[in-house]
Amino acid sequence: MQKRIENLGKKWEERENEMDEYITKKVFEIIKEKEERDRRMNNLVMHNIEEPNNMNEKELYDHDLAMCMDIIGNEIGERIEEGEIVDIARLGKKEEEGENQNRRPRCLLIKMKEPEKKWSIIKNAKKIKTTRKNEYKRVFIQPDLTRSEREKEKELREKLREKREQGEEGWYIRRGQLERRNYMN
Repeated sequence: MQKRIENLGKKWEERENEMDEYITKKVFEIIKEKEERDRRMNNLVMHNIEEPNNMNEKELYDHDLAMCMDIIGNEIGERIEEGEIVDIARLGKKEEEGENQNRRPRCLLIKMKEPEKKWSIIKNAKKIKTTRKNEYKRVFIQPDLTRSEREKEKELREKLREKREQGEEGWYIRRGQLERRNYMN
């Protein structure tokens, strides 16, 4: 009987240690995710911005900055002061000459000075679709998301696609959730 109680005590300690490790790991993951979100708070990402191959880094930076200013200022109609765009950078590895040239251009990461300006740009980004410039018709802008946020968005888009394929109408994604429009009859 004494031996059995000792075995139960050891198992209890092992379970406690496992739970402590699990909780510590989860807390660390949550803190890391929060830090990542804070780091990306002022960032937005532009997709399908033309990327010329024959430019050096400085020329490409100037080209990308001019394209951003044109899209944000002229197409979206958002006034941008000098210094509101802190930095811009292409994401991913650049393709070498001759390699898969049919690939999409790399995404453009834009670091804004203030999060309010970022959200104002994202809110008005739908205006790009009505542009007269063909080179901007496929451009879209979204917030810079963490990996877990991107995975969650992907799952939501898949669920939305399934609902639409089943013939259910009026569904959309809003604030990280699937919602259904209330139609007034």
